[in-house]
Amino acid sequence: MTGISVQELTHPDDRDASHSWTTRLLAGEVSNYQIEKRYLHADGHAVWTSLHASFVRDPDGKALYAIGQIEDITERRP
Repeated sequence: MTGISVQELTHPDDRDASHSWTTRLLAGEVSNYQIEKRYLHADGHAVWTSLHASFVRDPDGKALYAIGQIEDITERRP
């Protein structure tokens, strides 16, 4: 996965919403978020996930690094 961005792995229909939440998180508008979104499997099919994301920040509020937890929820989706 080296050299592949999260945006490239994200299903095209979910890229705008994913980008919007990440932007809000970076700006400090939200401290974390949870969304359901699709990623693209290496063979091209969609994998539904539940993504929980947040940033660890320094005392001044600067984002140091991101933390994300991704759970495959494909079997729960219709």
